[in-house]
Amino acid sequence: MWKLRVPTPRTVWISLPTYIVDNVVSPIMSTSYGLCETLLGPAGNQFYNSLWEQAAAEGITAFVSSGDAGAAQCDADLQDAGLEPPGPALNGYTVNGLASTPYNVAVGGTQFNEDNWYAKYWNAKQRSGQFVGIRLHPRASME
Repeated sequence: MWKLRVPTPRTVWISLPTYIVDNVVSPIMSTSYGLCETLLGPAGNQFYNSLWEQAAAEGITAFVSSGDAGAAQCDADLQDAGLEPPGPALNGYTVNGLASTPYNVAVGGTQFNEDNWYAKYWNAKQRSGQFVGIRLHPRASME
């Protein structure tokens, strides 16, 4: 099984999954990033619908994270980009556009509730900005 850690620029978002599908690299692939349907736009939504349809036709199962923000995915995307102030959702119900096709398996995103005990659950001795889980986490009651 391949596990690739990639940055989030859109060029990588498009090129890496496309490479995996076009070259039938593995019968299973997992994508853990996304963008809400509204921000992805009609062309972006159609692109991923077609890509996951091609993957399914080739026998590739595409697992895609549904996101950590639940129904407030657009707000989370805008807040992460600094385009919306932190706070309650302002844009209504939205979902990850990469995970909303009939050809992928949308897998629930997980945001753990560590209660500021990060060292107990995460190993920060990896590369800068990356953490590896070292034990089971408590999850927020809503998940």
